[in-house]
Amino acid sequence: MTALSLAQPGMNYTIKWNVSQDDMGKAMKRMGLCPGATVFLLNSYFGSVIVCIKGRRIAFSKEAAFYIKV
Repeated sequence: MTALSLAQPGMNYTIKWNVSQDDMGKAMKRMGLCPGATVFLLNSYFGSVIVCIKGRRIAFSKEAAFYIKV
């Protein structure tokens, strides 16, 4: 299991664990970023990531992406 911020771009990943339980974590879950969801990591810039989930592109900061384990 690794953090999404450290994952290889251009691949599909299954979210195993979302450790953030504050407002940021709740917002992630509303966007579909919960355990069991599959995301495609489009690109990564200095730890910040852009993912595609359910046909939508979502960008995360390095700190937010670190809380998502794949």
